[in-house]
Amino acid sequence: MARRLLPSSLIILQLAASPLLAAGPSKNPAALSAKQRGDAAAARNDVAGAEQAYKEAITQDPKYFDAAMALGELLFNTDRYSDAATVFEVAANMDPAEASARYNLAYSLRKAGRYPEAVKQYQQYLQLKPGDPDAYYGLAESEQALGMKREAAADFRKYVELEKRPSEMEWVQKAQQAAEKLERDVAAEAAAAQRAATPSAQPAQPAAAAPAPATTSPAPATTTAP
Repeated sequence: MARRLLPSSLIILQLAASPLLAAGPSKNPAALSAKQRGDAAAARNDVAGAEQAYKEAITQDPKYFDAAMALGELLFNTDRYSDAATVFEVAANMDPAEASARYNLAYSLRKAGRYPEAVKQYQQYLQLKPGDPDAYYGLAESEQALGMKREAAADFRKYVELEKRPSEMEWVQKAQQAAEKLERDVAAEAAAAQRAATPSAQPAQPAAAAPAPATTSPAPATTTAP
């Protein structure tokens, strides 16, 4: 249904431009402590406290993947989709083979209304995970938002083809209906374009009637009175 974030085994946050960092677990006690404080704050719905603690953990260890994951999810779940995309973009660029970071990036971009970027990221994700139905649903929604009706219909169809989870049958039905509507729209637009390109046959003009010949009546005979 394309309504979820994927858990990631590798999400790296590096807000400042710098060379890529090597992957690895955190061994920094200060980073670990900050992450634990962030988790505790998140558990009691202290969003500001959790965000601050997760950022501190990442500052202490920029390779601390779990802290970056937690921060990205926190930002996403508080509707800060562009900020979440920043986190996931760095993660995806850090390890191009890390599919879940790429998916979360695409999803965050779509939720932020950044549809051209979302399309690109969904397509890159599908190169890594071509059998994931959720990505096709998200891609189709992004394409639909951009007016890419033919492509969106095809990707909704692909979602229907791939989605086998019983819990997602409602989304299968929605995708089927969306695909059918888009296909009708595409067909109607093609027919209208065809009509516009075909000159209309002009009705034959009736032949002009020949002018009636001029007639002169003979002058009446006159008689002169004797």
